[in-house]
Amino acid sequence: MAAAEGRPTSVSGRVRLGTREASILTALIDAIVAPDAGMPEVRKTDAVDFIAEYLSASPTLNRIALRAALQAIELASIPRYRRGMRALARDPRGRYLGSLCRGPTALAMSAITALAKLAYYGDDAVLGSLGYEPEARIARGRALRAAEARW
Repeated sequence: MAAAEGRPTSVSGRVRLGTREASILTALIDAIVAPDAGMPEVRKTDAVDFIAEYLSASPTLNRIALRAALQAIELASIPRYRRGMRALARDPRGRYLGSLCRGPTALAMSAITALAKLAYYGDDAVLGSLGYEPEARIARGRALRAAEARW
């Protein structure tokens, strides 16, 4: 079933993010983690896809709440900055999101910030840029188990 431009669809129970939602998430994650020169840009990671999978596994009410929160975050910057959050450069976007981390939105922003960090730092390329090599860890663990006759 084809969807209108930017409209999310569900395929086999999987949530598909619309263009606008994916763009909001990319800008949000970019401002929260602020990747350095040696780290991959958010759009080159699977962070947004991870959040889509997370939404697929979430209860309907949680899914609706997170999607509504993303839209609210995008639009709430307009009175102060005269543009949506996605249109702001990284520094003003980071300050704006920081301001949401205080006051009545602090608890929700804490959860959204944790999800953004989990999505970004869970990407294999990001882990590799930080020096983490999962294959080497697995090989080391297997060697230890064999040497110590575990399991």
